[in-house]
Amino acid sequence: MMGNWQDAAMAARDAGLEEFFIRYGAALAEGDLDSVADAYTYPSLVLGGPETILVTDREAVKGAFAGAAEQHRAEGFTVATPEVRVVDDGAAPGVLWVAVRWIYSSEDGSKQQLDGYRYLLRHDDGGYRIAALAPVPSNSDGDAASTPGR
Repeated sequence: MMGNWQDAAMAARDAGLEEFFIRYGAALAEGDLDSVADAYTYPSLVLGGPETILVTDREAVKGAFAGAAEQHRAEGFTVATPEVRVVDDGAAPGVLWVAVRWIYSSEDGSKQQLDGYRYLLRHDDGGYRIAALAPVPSNSDGDAASTPGR
């Protein structure tokens, strides 16, 4: 059984992760490319389909996300809400695997789209940073955040 200090440490970690992804989601939704770029460590990896992309600097991240907020708004999505679940916190000191289900919704909540991602995060005195990410099925409990509902 975990002691109270372990429970408190896990609760603080989980709150920090949720806050990180709330800020990241807000930056994505607002098109704040500097804040999006701040969320990454360099180099980082993006895995998707048959491709693995090495992201070497802030400008590469900013270029990859340029226009994404405008595209989401054109589709009626203005809010990005994360559902966060730690998948593995024992990978190495300061390294976490995290599953996030992103719920993109319209301002009034009438329209929604789901996306799931796995993030490999580094944690240090500067906070959390994304070291790698890969898309996963957004409706898979094993790979994305837990149900009920980037």
